[in-house]
Amino acid sequence: MNRIGVTFSYYMTSLGSNTLAGNRFLNIFLSSLTDIFSALVYYCGVQKRGRKETYIISGLIMALSTAAIGILQYSEHFDI
Repeated sequence: MNRIGVTFSYYMTSLGSNTLAGNRFLNIFLSSLTDIFSALVYYCGVQKRGRKETYIISGLIMALSTAAIGILQYSEHFDI
């Protein structure tokens, strides 16, 4: 079940990068750079903290970023 949640969050974040303002290709390039950086950070975190703690922390970060994308897209449509 966790795998489904992680996959859904990843694709939601990746697809949300296309709707951001600016150049679409630059947004995708920056998104791929952050994916590489996050993989390196996750690897180092597993080496120092262990899998469980690193998984929980990365899940919380993903939940907050997913919520931020939703709020930003909502605020664009309703002038909040």
